Amino acid sequence: MHRAAGGELLSGLRLLELSPREAALYLTLCRHGPVEVRRVGGEARIHRATTYRLLSRLTRRGLVLAESVRPRRYVALPPEAVLRRVSSFLHEEEEVVLAIAEIYAKWASGLLPAASGPRSWLVPTMGSVGERFPEPSVLELLARGRHSLELMFRPSTSGLTYRTRLRSALARLVRSGVHTRLLIDASIAGLRFERALVAEVGSFGGPLEVHHYTPAGAHFYVVDGRLLLRLPALSERAGPSETAVVTDDPTRVRMQVARFEALWTEAATSPKARGHPLPFVREPVAGAPLFSAPRFRPGPVDRPV
Repeated sequence: MHRAAGGELLSGLRLLELSPREAALYLTLCRHGPVEVRRVGGEARIHRATTYRLLSRLTRRGLVLAESVRPRRYVALPPEAVLRRVSSFLHEEEEVVLAIAEIYAKWASGLLPAASGPRSWLVPTMGSVGERFPEPSVLELLARGRHSLELMFRPSTSGLTYRTRLRSALARLVRSGVHTRLLIDASIAGLRFERALVAEVGSFGGPLEVHHYTPAGAHFYVVDGRLLLRLPALSERAGPSETAVVTDDPTRVRMQVARFEALWTEAATSPKARGHPLPFVREPVAGAPLFSAPRFRPGPVDRPV
C-alpha cells in the first residue's frame, strides 16, 4: 500500500474509533489479502487469542469478512469502500454544521423565520420549554412521535446524561407502539447502548429493529416521516453537542429518509448481518409476519483491547 494512501486510510480508521491493534490487523489484511488467523496475528505482532477476539469484533462491524471454508481465512473490506463511507459521513457532518451556521447568521442579521411554510430552527438536546428554552428539546420532540422513528446514533458523541435519557425515551416510544429503527455501530460503545436499550424495553417487546453500520457517524432522527433532527457527530473533540438543527421541510426530510433507507438496506444485506438473530422481539409493520427472536439476555461486553 502506498505510504500516502496508507496515511489517508489511517485517518479514516481513527474516525471509525478503531483501537491501534484493530487498525493494525485491518491494515495487515489490506496488505496480504485473505489470510489465516495465525499469519495475520504474526504479521501484526498480536497474540493469537487476542487476534481471534479482534477479528470477531472487526467482522461484526463489517470491516472484515470471514470465508466459510476451513481453514477459515479473513479478508478486509476494500479501503476504498471504507473511505467512501467516511467521506459520506463527513459530507453529512458538513451539511449539519453549515445549517447551524446559516441559522445563527440569520439571527445575527435580525431575520425572523417565516410565519408559514417549511422552516429550520435550533433546539437544545435536553431541557424543557418554559425553563430556559423557547423551543422543545430533542428529547421532547422525540416523545411526540406516534407512528415511526428512524435514527442513526453514535453514543461516543454524547454525554452520559443524554445517552441515558435518550435510551429511556426510545424505550418508552417502543413500548407505546412506535415503530423504531436504529442504525448503530457495533463498536463497544454502540453495543453497550443497544444492550441497555433492549434491557430497558424488557419483556414488553415492541416494534424495535436494530442494524449495525460502520461508521455510524451521522447523528439524526426522523420523527413520523415529517420532522428531521440532526446533531453534529464530531463534537466529542470539544465536548458533546448541546444543539440540534430541526427542519420540517418535506423535501429535506424525504432526502434524509432516502439516505437512511439506503444505509439500512446495506446494513441488512451485508454478510455479517445475514443469519444474525435479533436480540429482541420485533413486530414488523402491518401485513408482515411476526418474527420472534430468542429472548435477550444481557451478556458481558467486549473488553477494550
